Amino acid sequence: MVKINPSQFGDEHHQLRVITHLIKPGREARYKEWMRSIVPVAKTFEGHLEINILRSHPGVNLEYIIVLHFNHHKNLQEWLESKVRRE
Repeated sequence: MVKINPSQFGDEHHQLRVITHLIKPGREARYKEWMRSIVPVAKTFEGHLEINILRSHPGVNLEYIIVLHFNHHKNLQEWLESKVRRE
């Protein structure tokens, strides 16, 4: 088994964050609307590489898994802490 020490990687490496949203019944349309508006904004942030959106199997629950990809930790943090994301 190979152990990876996070300190071996600097800010110059690909950074990602996994975010899980569990949506309450009846609020999925509003959530989808928010996602359609926020994803284009995220793409404008420096260092943005990609966003993956995964949805649970319909009828099981309303869980969305968002995987954010940025080129540097600093750029990822700027997005996560941005005013536009918090609104």
